[in-house]
Amino acid sequence: QKDVIADKLILIQQGIVEIAVKYDRRRDDQYFVLERLGRGALINHRSFMVADDADTDFVSRTTCSCFVLHYTKFAELLGKRQDLQKAKQDVETDLLKSHMPLALDYIFHNNQRHSLEAYQGQLRKNSLKVKLKNAIMQKWTVVKEQNQPGNISDMVDQMLKKKRAAQKDGPDYLN
Repeated sequence: QKDVIADKLILIQQGIVEIAVKYDRRRDDQYFVLERLGRGALINHRSFMVADDADTDFVSRTTCSCFVLHYTKFAELLGKRQDLQKAKQDVETDLLKSHMPLALDYIFHNNQRHSLEAYQGQLRKNSLKVKLKNAIMQKWTVVKEQNQPGNISDMVDQMLKKKRAAQKDGPDYLN
């Protein structure tokens, strides 16, 4: 769930999970589906490793079966496995280098059986797809923040400031 600390790593065993963002904040029923994840996909892997809050909502549209790894169990495994420690360090380094927050946090799983070269090629394509969607979502987030209408109290404050400034500059201002 968006803005909640990711204390669970989720592996989809069966079913379909959609990654969706609100299309328009004024309408609660409008969601834009960015991706549909199926069997073998990982959700929240980066946020989970660095105990960060999630930036996207994941919605199960079908009955799903998932494997869930809690952070306490992960911490136990982390103490025993050097390769896992290295992977966690790599994720932390990548996140610290980034000048924009990560918008999407998932890994595809390729269920097809192919040669090693085809499998590695598919992994590269999947990685590129996630990176491109992340870049788009990061830009979309910035544009939405710049163009979102203010709330009513902000609009009233702005109107009062303009009125005070106009009165201050006018001939009736005594101070």
